[in-house]
Order: sequence, then C-alpha cells, then structure tokens
Amino acid sequence: MSKNTSKSFGFPLIAAKEMIDTSTQERAYFHNLLVLELEAETVDYKKLEVLCDGLSISNKVVAEISRTVEMSPIVKDKDDAEMLMLTKEDIMIFETIVLSRHYLLGDLVEHYNLSVALH
Repeated sequence: MSKNTSKSFGFPLIAAKEMIDTSTQERAYFHNLLVLELEAETVDYKKLEVLCDGLSISNKVVAEISRTVEMSPIVKDKDDAEMLMLTKEDIMIFETIVLSRHYLLGDLVEHYNLSVALH
C-alpha cells in the first residue's frame, strides 16, 4: 500500500494578488522599454535580450499565479485571512519564477541602471 504523503501549504491570497498586480505593471514597463530599444538608432542586443527576458518572466508570473489563484482551494486561517493552498509543485514554480525575476531585476539595475520598480 502506498501512503498519500502530499502536503498543502498556505500562501496569503492577498500576497498572490499583489504579485499579479506588480508583475502586470512591470510587464507594461518592459513592453515600453522594448519599444524604445527597438526604435533606437543602434540596438544593444544584450540589453534587448534582458528586456525580452523581463517581459517573459513578468508574463509568466502573471499567468502562473493567476492560474494558481483560480485553481487552488482557498481557506481561512485562524485570523480569518484567506490562504491559497499550494502543493509542493506550486511552491517550486513560485520559487523558480520569483528567483528568476529577482536576478533579472538585479542585472537590469547593475548593467543598465534601469528599474521597473514602482516609485
């Protein structure tokens, strides 16, 4: 007999929605930066690559977290806060895209002195 050892982990629904909102705005900023770079007289292909990666990662954050919000059960914790119930696989996906975003935003600042952070 095999035991079902799958576990669920709680993640605040409000935090997931904030991640979606932030990444939606960052995606728009990356789009605008890409347009500016493509219209420049000389194109910096390394910068273009980083901007494309940023657009892709921002879009992935929006798509994956939105999917998770739609598909995952939501329960209330002891403080009545809504929590998404995530599987280990969901958490691995979150970790991967959040770390990718983190390193990309660092490269953007370090190499190009650009930021898509909300000010």
